[in-house]
Amino acid sequence: MCQTNIASVYSNIGFHKFSVNYHLKALNLADSISDKFLIGYISSQLAKEYLKLNILDSAIHNANKSIETLSNMGSKQYYADASLTLANIHLAENNLNEANKHTLISQKTYTEIQNTKGIINSFISLCKINLLRQGTVSERTFKEHINTTYDLNFKPLRKELYRVLIDYYRSQELNKLALNYQDSLEQLESEILKQEELALLENKRILNNFKVALADKE
Repeated sequence: MCQTNIASVYSNIGFHKFSVNYHLKALNLADSISDKFLIGYISSQLAKEYLKLNILDSAIHNANKSIETLSNMGSKQYYADASLTLANIHLAENNLNEANKHTLISQKTYTEIQNTKGIINSFISLCKINLLRQGTVSERTFKEHINTTYDLNFKPLRKELYRVLIDYYRSQELNKLALNYQDSLEQLESEILKQEELALLENKRILNNFKVALADKE
C-alpha cells in the first residue's frame, strides 16, 4: 500500500507525526476491506511511531491490537515485532515485569524463525531490563552478538550493543572497559552518520516519487 510506504519513509527521516498520519490512513483502508493481516501489520507500525513520539497509551493500544490480530495468523515475524514493541513501551514506563514477559515472548518467536536481528534486539531489551533491576548481563553473549553485527553489517544494532555494554561496565565501576567501548562507539557513530546523510537524501527522493504517484492517481 502506497500510504504505508510513505509512512515508512517519513519514519526513516524522523518525521514521526507525518508517519502516524499516513499509517492511520492506511489503517482506515485496511479496516474498510477487513484485511486482518494489514490491520495487524499497520497497528504494529503505529505502535512503534507512537513510542518514538512518547505517546504511550496509543502505543500500547496499537501494540495490543497488532498482537491480538496476528497471534492466530501464522505471521510470526510481525507477531514477534509487535511483542518486542510492547515490551519496549513497558520498558519506557518502567513496568519491568511486563517488559520482561513480552521480551521473552519476542525472543522465543525470533529464535523459532531464526531472525538474527530480532534475536539481538530482544537481547538488548533484556539487558536494559536487567540493568534497571541492578542485575548482571552476559558479556560473552554481548561479544558474540557484536561479532555477528560485524559479519552481517548491522551497524545500528552494534551501536545499541555498545551503549548497553558501556552502561553495564559503568554500573560495575569498570571505567577502563567502558572507555574502550566508548571509543569504539564514537567511531561507529561517525560511520553511521555518514550513511544516514546519504540515506536521508535517498528517502527524500523516494518520498517525492510517492507523492507524484499519488497525485497522478487523483
